Amino acid sequence: MGRPAPAGARLRGGDAMPSGPGLFRIESVYRYPVKSMGGERLPDIMVEEGHVAGDRQWAVVDGGTGFTLSAKRHGALLEATARTGDNGEVILMLPSGAEVVAGEPSANAAVSQWLDREVELRQPGSENLPFELLADALDEDSEIIASKVPSTHFADFADVHLLTRASLRAAHELYPGGDWDVRRFRPTALIEAEGEDFTEDVWVGSSVQLGSQALVEVFMPALRCSLPPRAQPGLPKDMTISTTLRDHHNFSLGVYCAIRSPGLVRPGDEVVVG
Repeated sequence: MGRPAPAGARLRGGDAMPSGPGLFRIESVYRYPVKSMGGERLPDIMVEEGHVAGDRQWAVVDGGTGFTLSAKRHGALLEATARTGDNGEVILMLPSGAEVVAGEPSANAAVSQWLDREVELRQPGSENLPFELLADALDEDSEIIASKVPSTHFADFADVHLLTRASLRAAHELYPGGDWDVRRFRPTALIEAEGEDFTEDVWVGSSVQLGSQALVEVFMPALRCSLPPRAQPGLPKDMTISTTLRDHHNFSLGVYCAIRSPGLVRPGDEVVVG
C-alpha cells in the first residue's frame, strides 16, 4: 500500500507519488439521478454544498410501508437506468425499453407494474425516509435493518464517493475471474492511478481537491454492501466480488467523503491530496 502524498502535493497526470508511480487525475465522473438505478457518465458534475447536483434526487418508495427501495435488498432496481434530460427532467428507462419521466403520473404506474408492487417516485422532503438493508451483505435471508437517508437527497452514507483505477486493478489481482467493472461500485468519480494497490486507503483523514474548486474531506473507507455482486445489464451476479473484499480488504473499496467547498469537476482535472 502506498503512502499519502505530502500536504499540498499536486498530483498531475504523468507525475509520480513520492512512494512510487502515480497517475492522479479524474478519469470519469458519474451521477445517479434515481437511487439504486443505473446512472450516467457525464462530461462534468457540480459538487454543491451537501451533495452532487442532481444526484439521487429521486427514489422509488413503497406505497404501503413508506420505505425507500434500495438495490441492497431489491436488486431488480439495477435493471433500470436513469438520466437527466435537456430540461433537467429525469428519464427512466425500464427493462422493457419503455421510457418514463419521474414526477409524471404515468411513471408511478409503469414502475409499479414492472416491480409488481405499488410504488411511487419521490423527491426528498422534510422527512428522512428509511430504507432496508441486509444485516449480512452476503446472506439474503439475514435480518432486515432499517436505516435513514438525508432529507436533501437519497445517498446512503456520503456526499461523494471516490474510487481509483489502481484499487480496481488490485481487486482484480485478488480475484482475476471477476468483472470489476466500475458500475458495480457506483462512485462519484473514478480517479486514474498507476499501480495495483488500494491507493485511496491512505487518504482517510485527508482533504482532496478535485479540480480547481471542489474540496472534499475523506472520512472513511467505502464499506461494500450487498449491491456490488448483484446482476445488472452487462454484468452477471458474482458473490465472489463481495467475499474477496471481505476476506482481503475489510469489505471496503474506495473512500467516502464530505464536501467542504463546491465546484465543477471534470475528467482530466488534477487531484490534490493534502
